[in-house]
Amino acid sequence: MIKAHAVRLFAMVLAFAGFIVAAYFTASIWQDKLPFFPLLNIEAWLPAHPAAAWLLERMHIGALFGALGAAIAAVGILLAIRQTVLLRTLRRRREDALRRVRQYRADEARQQLHENRLEPFIGSGTDRRVA
Repeated sequence: MIKAHAVRLFAMVLAFAGFIVAAYFTASIWQDKLPFFPLLNIEAWLPAHPAAAWLLERMHIGALFGALGAAIAAVGILLAIRQTVLLRTLRRRREDALRRVRQYRADEARQQLHENRLEPFIGSGTDRRVA
């Protein structure tokens, strides 16, 4: 159960980090309109490979990293949801087990109060036995 809580916490941090990355690089697309925003040097990000350079000339680097951040956030959210469902299931099982223990103990106490009760018996009426 502690492991599930730790994984859920990690998933929440992962989702938050992905959201921050996506928000930062999405805002970097409009860096000329945001005077307080630190500028990204796009030339420093251009790789030596011609196909990647061609892609990055036509698309802003912020959009690429923003999409990557959104994907990381989505993975974190899905993992957090999955762990939350797992934790609820484990809690329900534990509560159900405790409920059954209380119920069985109550049944045992009830049986001890009625030690001399007659059990149902199929047969002749004169042959009834005390359980």
